[in-house]
Amino acid sequence: MAISLQAYFPKKTFRTLCIITLLGGLWATTACSSEADKLINRQSEVLQADPNNVTALVLRAEGFKEKNDNAKALIDLNRAIELAPESSRAYLLRSEVYFQDRAYENALNDADKALEINPELSKAYAIRGQARVSLEQNFAQALVDLDEAIKKG
Repeated sequence: MAISLQAYFPKKTFRTLCIITLLGGLWATTACSSEADKLINRQSEVLQADPNNVTALVLRAEGFKEKNDNAKALIDLNRAIELAPESSRAYLLRSEVYFQDRAYENALNDADKALEINPELSKAYAIRGQARVSLEQNFAQALVDLDEAIKKG
């Protein structure tokens, strides 16, 4: 008998469970994919009406990232940054995608840019610290970044 755990969790909590796959197994994969598909489809409709909608580009990129379709996520994020170079959210998400793709130097650069725009982004400090560790450079600064991520957490 299949049950929907989504009914027992607030939407944000359920999405977080999907993203970090605490539920595991086929059910969580299907549920996450379904949520990502809905997000992608909704934002695609918005973009048909307004192809320059930066928020829709970033949200659709989040959906693509959740589905591990990082090539499509990067296309949307590059466009979003072209349209709104002051969007710390676009730089932060692109940094996450680069990190996922093991393009650590790019992840580091975008985390730097996101922090330049908004120095309160704890996730950007975390990605920057992890990228420094992955690049095996400046471990002392990596610890500072990771500590800052925890403080701002």
